[in-house]
Amino acid sequence: KEKSAQFTEEKFLKILEKPLRSEGTLHFQAPDYLEKITAKPEKERLVVKSELVTIFDQQDVSQTLSLDDYQPLKELLNGIRFILLGNLNALKKYYELDLKGNCNQWSLILVPISAPALDIIDRIIILGEKDNIEKITWVDSNGDFTVMTLEKENS
Repeated sequence: KEKSAQFTEEKFLKILEKPLRSEGTLHFQAPDYLEKITAKPEKERLVVKSELVTIFDQQDVSQTLSLDDYQPLKELLNGIRFILLGNLNALKKYYELDLKGNCNQWSLILVPISAPALDIIDRIIILGEKDNIEKITWVDSNGDFTVMTLEKENS
C-alpha cells in the first residue's frame, strides 16, 4: 500500500496573529514509512521509518531521533500511520475513537489514552471521503492547532 498527496498545512498559534503556512508532499508506504517533504516556505524533509525519525534541513543536514525517546510524538505519528494502513486494532491501543458519518463522508476523532500524550495532544480530527483522507487537524493541549489539507491523493 503506497499513497502520496500534496498538502497545505496551517499552524494556528495563540501567540501569532496569522497562521504559519507550509506546502509540500506527503508519502506513505506500508507498513511504516512516512515522509513529509515541505517545499514552501522553506525546504525541509521529515522521514519516519519504523521507530526512527530523520529530519533534513535546507542544506540536507540530517538529525535522527528514536521515537521511543519521544512517546507523545510516537503516538501522534503511529496514529497517522495506523490510519493510512486502516489498522483499527492498533489505533485502539493508543486512542479512544469516535467515528461519525458514512463511507462517503466521515470524521474520526482520536483522543490519546496515555497521560504523556495528553500533555501535548488534546485530539486529532480526521475528515475523509470514501477511502481518502481530506484533512487532519491536531489540537494541542494548550489550544494551538494545526490543519493539514490533503489536496490530491495518488495511490
